[in-house]
Amino acid sequence: MITDALKHIVAAKPSAVVVLLSDHGPEELLDWNAPSEPGLGDRFANLFWARTPGFASLFPDDITLVNVLPMLFNAYLGTDIPLHGNDLWFGPTVGVDTFSRYVPAAP
Repeated sequence: MITDALKHIVAAKPSAVVVLLSDHGPEELLDWNAPSEPGLGDRFANLFWARTPGFASLFPDDITLVNVLPMLFNAYLGTDIPLHGNDLWFGPTVGVDTFSRYVPAAP
């Protein structure tokens, strides 16, 4: 179980930084040939959890994965890596070799 593994890591190294994430959400509702909601929203959903000792509020609620490592390195290593925009991109799809910007519908 993943929670057991995380407990063992923290027990072995109480000051450990631990990040648990997925690369994307499910695609069961996504039609790759005609992408629409709710499939796109599900696909862009991510599991993200971080234990960052000394930096309790390091990550905002809307963190995108492209900024996880720069934010960690900037906080813990004192670097000044610029962050990317939190834009979401979808593609390529059949017959379309480019990416399209995805803007989630307002709740």
